Amino acid sequence: MKLTARYAGCEVVTQFAPLEVGDVFIPNVITANDDQLNATFQPRFTCRPASLKVFSRWGQEVYATADYHNNWAAEGLPAGLYYYLLRDANDRQVKGWVQVVR
Repeated sequence: MKLTARYAGCEVVTQFAPLEVGDVFIPNVITANDDQLNATFQPRFTCRPASLKVFSRWGQEVYATADYHNNWAAEGLPAGLYYYLLRDANDRQVKGWVQVVR
């Protein structure tokens, strides 16, 4: 048998039993408070390279990367509400908000 993992339009085939990987999930809270739990923004959006932009509630860009690796922890930023734009290599995008709790 073979294992076929499908995630956000991508497919990986390995010799095992078939398996479908979950839906898109974007968390809306991170607790960047040094307890190592839920400390970074870790969306399940795509298996392709993705860019991330994060904005303050006033529209100021506070973080941007063309190759996001689930490592944004709101360093140097106050607690509060931030808006994000995730875009993958196929130009699919998702936008929303994330609350940073300290």
